[in-house]
Formats: sequence, structure tokens, C-alpha cells
Amino acid sequence: GIIGLPGSGKTTIADLITKVVRPRQGNVLINNCDINKLNTYYLRDIVTYVPQNFELLDASIEENIIYPLSLDEYKYNDSLNKCHLKDKIFSLSNRDETNARKAEFTNADIQKIALANAFYKDSPIMILDDATSKLDAATEHDIMSEIYKLKNKITIIISNRITNLTKCDKILIINNGKVAEYGKTEELLEDK
Repeated sequence: GIIGLPGSGKTTIADLITKVVRPRQGNVLINNCDINKLNTYYLRDIVTYVPQNFELLDASIEENIIYPLSLDEYKYNDSLNKCHLKDKIFSLSNRDETNARKAEFTNADIQKIALANAFYKDSPIMILDDATSKLDAATEHDIMSEIYKLKNKITIIISNRITNLTKCDKILIINNGKVAEYGKTEELLEDK
């Protein structure tokens, strides 16, 4: 988990991991592998990044959820269920064939679609950058529970809400672009 005040550098860490920006000094390592030595296309295959503000494709809801993969009906429905999207989609006249950009979606609906895409892709590394910030508390809790059920993944949760990070193995606290604290969650939560 990563937490810090707005502007502290949380999103910059995600940008470094996904090679959106390159480090001016030092290296970014994933499992002791320098990401600059990885092919960018390969990196994008193994890392799914869900930003706070997600841009929908000018395509159907289904295509937005399965992109860039092909349809697997089971995975698709599982992703819809995990993100509480079924009722919303089935209330639309064209259902999941509705153009996502033309549907009247709330910011919360758009975040659910972005998260459904992440569950569908099922990448070995998932970065969630305030990806639940626009959801109501109950839905956020349910989706975070689904995220914590994921196995054999590196999941980086960037959040302004400490409640989203309490089940993380470790937490990084950033202040003004510098590491303020880093350690096991239970130890940091005990340290007032």
C-alpha cells in the first residue's frame, strides 16, 4: 500500500513502474529485474494500471471490460459480479453492447468498468491508483475485499484512505516526494 497527501508523489511511483516516466537517477526493479531492460509491450502485458480518472474507449461496454483480450464469458461475468456492474448494464436497452462513452455513466460507474477490466485482464501485477475513490463506502468495501482475495499477484494499492490499506502486507508513507515511513502494516498501525 502507498499513502500520502495529494502531490506527495504517489502517482509518480505508478508512472515509474509503468514506464510512463523514466527515472532521472536510480532504477525501478520488479522482483529484482530492472524494468528498463524489459520490453515495454511485455511490461504492459504483465502490469495492469487503474488510475483514478479512467478514460473509456469509444466502444461497447463489453469491449471496454475485455480490452485488449478476447471474450471469455466466464471471466467477463465474474468481472461484472466483482464490480457490481450487472444491474447497471442490464438496465440499458442494448445492455453490454451499449457504447460506453454514450451511456450516462457516473464517475463511480466508470471506475467500476476500469476495475472490471483489471479483474478481467488478471495480470500478475496490478496497480490501483485511488481506483475506488468515487465509489460509495459499501461498494468500495466489497471491491476491496475482492482485490484482497487475489492470489499470486503483486498488488500495489495507492489510496488516500488508510482503511483501504489495512490488509496490505506493507505500507509506504510518502511526504513531499520522500519516504516518511515504510514497513509492515501492523507495525505502522501500532506506531502512533
